[in-house]
Amino acid sequence: MFFVFGPILQVVFLGPSLLIWALCKRFWPGYFSVNPYLATFGCFLLSMAVSFVLNVEFEGGLISGVIIFSALSLIFSILISAAVFMVKSIKARKNA
Repeated sequence: MFFVFGPILQVVFLGPSLLIWALCKRFWPGYFSVNPYLATFGCFLLSMAVSFVLNVEFEGGLISGVIIFSALSLIFSILISAAVFMVKSIKARKNA
């Protein structure tokens, strides 16, 4: 049952993270050249690693893990995209 509903739920809940990366690539193509799907998957793997390192208890079962992974993935997407944008804009100003 987990192998059927787990990936489906995770794809649905990773939508906001994918939206952030797709919008970043759409509006700032010079800053973001990475595939939005790959960036979302990287943020998802990073959120899984952080939650397992911090030993987060999934007391609600499957839906609890999906919500924690998607929330952490969204947070990492926002932080990483903002950091990349700031670093690349600072480098562009220094070169100009």
